[in-house]
Amino acid sequence: MLLLSLGLLAAIIGAGVAINRFVSSDSGGEAAAPTTTIDETIDVEPVEEPSATRLFTRTTADGIELRVHGSDDDAFGLGIGQQPEGVPDWCKPVSNVMLTALSANSVAQSQLPVTKALKDKPVPMIGTGGFVEASPLISIVAQVPDSVTLARVTMGGIRSDSMEPVEGIVAMAIEPPPPPAGDKAAANFNEFGFGIDLKLLAVEFLYEDGTSDRMTERDINMGIPMWNDPVCWGGPPTEEVEVTTPPPATLPQPGVFQPEDPAAARAEIEAAFEKLYRNIEDDEVIFELVDDPSGIDLLMDDVLRGDFEDTYRTMTGKIVDLIYFSPDEANFMYTLELDPLMTDDLFDNDFFRLYGRARLIDGVWKITRTTICRDIEVSGMQCTI
Repeated sequence: MLLLSLGLLAAIIGAGVAINRFVSSDSGGEAAAPTTTIDETIDVEPVEEPSATRLFTRTTADGIELRVHGSDDDAFGLGIGQQPEGVPDWCKPVSNVMLTALSANSVAQSQLPVTKALKDKPVPMIGTGGFVEASPLISIVAQVPDSVTLARVTMGGIRSDSMEPVEGIVAMAIEPPPPPAGDKAAANFNEFGFGIDLKLLAVEFLYEDGTSDRMTERDINMGIPMWNDPVCWGGPPTEEVEVTTPPPATLPQPGVFQPEDPAAARAEIEAAFEKLYRNIEDDEVIFELVDDPSGIDLLMDDVLRGDFEDTYRTMTGKIVDLIYFSPDEANFMYTLELDPLMTDDLFDNDFFRLYGRARLIDGVWKITRTTICRDIEVSGMQCTI
């Protein structure tokens, strides 16, 4: 038995030596590596004709390819042709369109139901993409009336795209610039796909009579009439509400006693107000110009670490009216350009004024805690008064 085992072992070793000699080169080099041939061809018949559902294609000035397809399928589950009797035509979906935008690095899609008619304005839909690739892309598809001659999308005046309607449809796309490297928005963008401020987005529709409609991201996200008007689903029509214009905000009557030099005092108050709001991240300025600054510095530190960091650092305010209750107490109306309030277009509007106060303390005019607290709380932070 032992002799048999030794015989088998010798046979195995001998076979290994023989194989090694067989695969080695005559010159005694290492064994040659096996070669592999890769067939990189794909046997697919090219498509000679475009898709039967394609409505049109276009390429933007920035090289973004846009493909627009239409379909009669009920892609949104809207029950095409099943709306209650008697509803307006703008409640009746007849088809849907899909826009696919392709940049060098990203893809974005937006889809929109097409209705038999439009209620009053164009109906746009936003699509976004490119977050994983850190190369953001925004697409816009819209149904427009025949009177629209041109549509345009802009992004903070930096990016734009425009086109003339094709059979009542427009399709546009832009690549918004990513946030600067190193800031909080950039970190959020890279990690979560956020960081693109769509409040800078605007879509304009120009009419043949020279008028236009301008919609922002907030307007578009309100939804289309077919979705949000109850009349489309058999509910009561939305009641027309008479719009009244309120009178401009005004200050109360001034007090009997006034500062010795009201104009000079107002100049000091305006300078203190503008300095405080322009340097709200500076703790020394807060303690210099707020009548009761305790804790305001810590609260502002929290605000400036939040979502509205940049908007508070860049906010600007302007006093537009001022009266004195007494020689050492002033009340004023002011406007404030602050993103959380979305007051950019109301900055000089007489009907959108805020109410503030100032006090003379040890010969220095200071802004009251109640004033700055009101504006801090716009960020969602609680400020004790």
